[in-house]
Amino acid sequence: MTCKNCGSEIKSGARFCTNCGAPAEQQPVAQSVSDIATESAQHSFDVTGEIPSEQMGVHETAAANAQTAADTSKKKKLVMIASVAAIAVIAVVALVLAITSMTAANDLKQAIDAKDAYQVNSVYDAARGDSSKMEKYDQVIADTIESMQSDLNAHDFDTAALSDAGSAVTDYASSQWGTLMYNPDGETLSGSVSSANEPAWEGLTTLYDSKTNYCDGLYAYKTSGDYESAISSFTGVIESDSKFDDTATMIGECADAYIGATLTVVEEKIAEGDINGGLQLLNAAEAYLDECGLSSGETAQQLTAKVEETLASYADTYAQKAETCFKDKDVDGAIGNMEVAMELQPDNADYKTKYDTYQQYIPFELYLEENVLYEDETGDIYGGVEFDTTQKTNNNKTMTHSMRWYNNKDEDDGSSWNVHYNLEGKYNTASCIIFLEDYAKNSEGVGYFKAYGDGKLLYTSPKMTAGVLPEEISFDISGVQKLTLSFFGSESTGCGISDLTAQKAFPTE
Repeated sequence: MTCKNCGSEIKSGARFCTNCGAPAEQQPVAQSVSDIATESAQHSFDVTGEIPSEQMGVHETAAANAQTAADTSKKKKLVMIASVAAIAVIAVVALVLAITSMTAANDLKQAIDAKDAYQVNSVYDAARGDSSKMEKYDQVIADTIESMQSDLNAHDFDTAALSDAGSAVTDYASSQWGTLMYNPDGETLSGSVSSANEPAWEGLTTLYDSKTNYCDGLYAYKTSGDYESAISSFTGVIESDSKFDDTATMIGECADAYIGATLTVVEEKIAEGDINGGLQLLNAAEAYLDECGLSSGETAQQLTAKVEETLASYADTYAQKAETCFKDKDVDGAIGNMEVAMELQPDNADYKTKYDTYQQYIPFELYLEENVLYEDETGDIYGGVEFDTTQKTNNNKTMTHSMRWYNNKDEDDGSSWNVHYNLEGKYNTASCIIFLEDYAKNSEGVGYFKAYGDGKLLYTSPKMTAGVLPEEISFDISGVQKLTLSFFGSESTGCGISDLTAQKAFPTE
């Protein structure tokens, strides 16, 4: 009979098809080609016992079709067998390759598990030249780098950093990864990093440095209170660091503390009168924050605001001191304090106006020869005036900034030595101390001077002779453009005037 499954002939009495294995009892009884042919022939005999020619053709066609079906079934069987065999071969090859791959990478993995960079590099170096093995090794190295980076970024260093600073990172790297990540005395995994893995390794080392900067900054900030160092370290923390946001917050806190500490020192220096020293500190602080990348944004605005607030406060203090001095008619003190205020706040227009006002009240020092317009004489005399000398009076007092005159004519001769000044109408009062010199205290000669304003006599001084004590004198010069002092007498007698100045009148309250 014929197998319904594959079309092969099943031997009589067989329970299974020897070709495809299908049970014979499940197959319908099939006629063989010869049976079909015989039966057909039998039905085709006519009464004469001959087979008609038209039936003969039908018989041959049926036999041919049956044979073709059998051949097609056998071919299908062969294709199926070949496919199953090919799949089996592929599976075996894949299994062998997988086992080989696992075996090839296993040596490197064992070295990595040992956390020994030297061993890893040795295994890696031994595989150089074997492109297939190197490809597998590079993948293992890539996976290891990724694991180390993830582990490093996930670890919390805060507690250890407060006592160990940046060493907290090296300690962790050594305990967790042996010499793979960090080795101060020898090799690290870098010896097994291919060009393809260089970016990943660089990312790991950059993160390592970032973590070290974070720990150093945390130690400086929380443990040492060194805000300047903390800022320097914190600015080295990269954006991909898990502590980046925390670092940004602490940078702001440290900047505030740093600025506050700096301003405290600046205030001390300014209070001590060391204005330049205080300003230098402020400039240094601004330069430092700029170097750290904090010259813009909120921190810079806070610094600018606090610096301006401090400078404005101290400038106002000195401006008030200047005003007090001016009210006390201490022009030098008023100008000196206002100069400090202007140095602290150079753009303050009000300070500049007051400074210019104070300048108008500076005494015009008539005792200085450089302030003299010119000198001449009246009559026939031999004498002159000496400027800015120091003399001793007949009552044994020392007179500084003195003008002394001498003349070979007596007071009634009418001859005089004249000194002229250009006042430009700026002043109201001239003042000085007139005295007789100590060496001439017994002289009977007489000396004095007259003051003329624009040709008009304004004042005649006391006459100095033996027994006359020094005297403070003053006279009005309001509106005078040209002042002339004419010195008379003093023949064989030394007379002088001390601290002769022209002064603008102070305002009254």
